[in-house]
Amino acid sequence: MIGQIRPQGVLVLPFAPLFGGGAVARLTVSGATATGPFTGSSAFMRMRQQRYQAPPVDDYLPGDWPGDASQEYTTLSPFKVVDDWLASFVVGLAVPDVYYRRSDGDDMTSLWLFDTGVTSWATVDFVDGASRYEVRQSGPRRMWSEVEEIHRWWEKEGRPGFGRFGLTVDGGEHRAWLDEPANLLPPVRGRG
Repeated sequence: MIGQIRPQGVLVLPFAPLFGGGAVARLTVSGATATGPFTGSSAFMRMRQQRYQAPPVDDYLPGDWPGDASQEYTTLSPFKVVDDWLASFVVGLAVPDVYYRRSDGDDMTSLWLFDTGVTSWATVDFVDGASRYEVRQSGPRRMWSEVEEIHRWWEKEGRPGFGRFGLTVDGGEHRAWLDEPANLLPPVRGRG
């Protein structure tokens, strides 16, 4: 697509990470690269063929619950991540190959995290009134740890909004940044 736009041409498009959230990107083309800031929040319904076709949960957890998952606790409510459009967007920029499912019960809501490589999963259980939440993680990646790490970074940076983030597209790959293209989002350490 970039090759079809003249040099210094502008491409305006919606961008929605797999994890959630979405924004409009305004990219300027230079050769085979396009880069620019996000201009604000957006929400577009994806066409059926654009939606990620997730494998069944049994592909991640073929045995009995909780399998080989470790048990931990977190003080970060899963709702502070998934019910905040901007927070979901930032997490999705930093960990683009992660998606979640939500399971609402009478007394508890579970957030399930999965990687697209079908190697790792995690759950975070939310109970009203709790100050800490049970986390289960399995596989070489520590899925919730990755999400928690990028959320902490975002908070430490002062919770920057959409306009401070940007995107560079080069050779079919994209890289997200904060304030300028040289300031790439930090790599998460939760990867095994």
